[in-house]
Amino acid sequence: ISIVSLMPAYAQDVGQTIAKGRDAFANGQYAAATSYYRRALFFGNDSVAGHIYPLIAQSQLHAGNFEESLFFFGLAFNSAGSDSLKNEYTFSRVLASIMLGDTDLARQYLYTINASSGYILRRQYFYSGLIHLMTNNFEKAQSELIYAAEHDHIKELVMNAFQNAALHKPRIATARTLSAVIPGLGQLYAGNPLAAANSFLLNTGLIALAVYTAARYTFLDGAASIIPWLTRYYMGGFIIL
Repeated sequence: ISIVSLMPAYAQDVGQTIAKGRDAFANGQYAAATSYYRRALFFGNDSVAGHIYPLIAQSQLHAGNFEESLFFFGLAFNSAGSDSLKNEYTFSRVLASIMLGDTDLARQYLYTINASSGYILRRQYFYSGLIHLMTNNFEKAQSELIYAAEHDHIKELVMNAFQNAALHKPRIATARTLSAVIPGLGQLYAGNPLAAANSFLLNTGLIALAVYTAARYTFLDGAASIIPWLTRYYMGGFIIL
C-alpha cells in the first residue's frame, strides 16, 4: 500500500524534473538540462524513457558532446513509435555526425531515410549538400542544395551564391533574407554549414512537433506550446546575422 501511494508522487516528480530540464535548456544551460533529464530517466518508467532520450540527445548536441548525442538519438530512434519520428531522429544523427566531422557516417544515416514525401526528399538533398560542402565538392553541393529548394527564387539565390563566390564574402542583408525564407539558408550562404544544419533541423523539428501536438490534442495546444520556441529560434536565426 505504501509503494502504491508513493507512485503518483514519483510520477509528479518526474514531470517536474523534466520541466526543470526544459527550462535549463531554454536558458542555454545544457549540462544542467542533461542532469535533470538523466534524473527523470532514472526514476521514470519505460514509457517515459522514449520521451526523455531525444531531450538528452538535443542537450548533448547543443553542449558539443556529439558522440553522446549520437548514442541517445539512437535510443530515441529505437523507441520511436512512428516512421516520422524515426526520420526526425535519423536527421538528428546526420547532424551530429556532421558536427563530429564524420561525413561518411553522416552519409550512412542519410541513405537509410525513406523519402516518403517531397519534404523529406528536400531535407535529404539539403544535408547531402552540406556534406559535399564539407568535402569541398562545391559543384555537387550546389546542385543538391538547388534540389533542396522548394521555390524557384530560392534556387536562383543558391545559384547566384555559388556563381559569384559569395559564400566567402556574404552580404548581411542577403543572409538575413535567406534565413527568413528557409531557416539555416542564410548561415549556409555565409559559409557556416554546421550552423545552417543546426538552424534548419531545430526549426523544422519544432514545426513538426507543433503539427503533431495540434493533431493529437487541439490547434491551440500546438500553437501555445510551440510558437514561443519557434519565434525565438526562427527569428533568432536571421536577426543575429
